[in-house]
Amino acid sequence: MRRLTTLAMLAALSVPLLAQTPIPEREAAVRAVFARHIKDQARTLDCIAVIEPQRLAVAKQDWVDILESARKILERGGFSPESMAAVAAAQPDKLMISAEPEKMRASCVADKVWEDHWFRFMAYGLVGDVREIVEGRR
Repeated sequence: MRRLTTLAMLAALSVPLLAQTPIPEREAAVRAVFARHIKDQARTLDCIAVIEPQRLAVAKQDWVDILESARKILERGGFSPESMAAVAAAQPDKLMISAEPEKMRASCVADKVWEDHWFRFMAYGLVGDVREIVEGRR
């Protein structure tokens, strides 16, 4: 009969192992992913605010939920407080700019990339991107 090592037993029992300390490359990758997603999400929220203001509260809450999921993944991955700070900096009210509504509306009508971002639920890509980095698949 083969003896199982402690790690093999834990894995067989699906007991999560302690996360390895992230390497700087992974920290940089997380920050880059946040920067990309924040840019797109800020534009989306700004446009929703002037084009479909009745949906803004839902859009903001969706983004908060996405950020919370990403935060939990980073926390389990043992990422630094600096990387975790990206989550706090990405809160909806910190992202949105207070431009003149008419100028913002005209800008949003002229460039509808934000609509694709919103209607295709592209903000949820943040969670997948963060998970891939934490798991070392990226």
